[in-house]
Amino acid sequence: MLAQKRDEKACEEAEKAKREEVERRKLGHNMVKLKQWKEERERKEFENSYKKQKEEDRLAREKVRADLERDRLVITLKLL
Repeated sequence: MLAQKRDEKACEEAEKAKREEVERRKLGHNMVKLKQWKEERERKEFENSYKKQKEEDRLAREKVRADLERDRLVITLKLL
């Protein structure tokens, strides 16, 4: 009788350990997925920020060029 209960308890503990191991692995897998998703999101945010900054810089250079051209025309017209 005691041997049977001991065997049942050992079997239950083995099953519990197996379930906990499966859960631990699943959790680890989900953590890796979350980390990859987070890194991808951060990379996309950086990429979008970089593109936005480059476009703002391009527009600022365009404005400076246009201002310089306008100033040249004003000076030229004053000299005439």
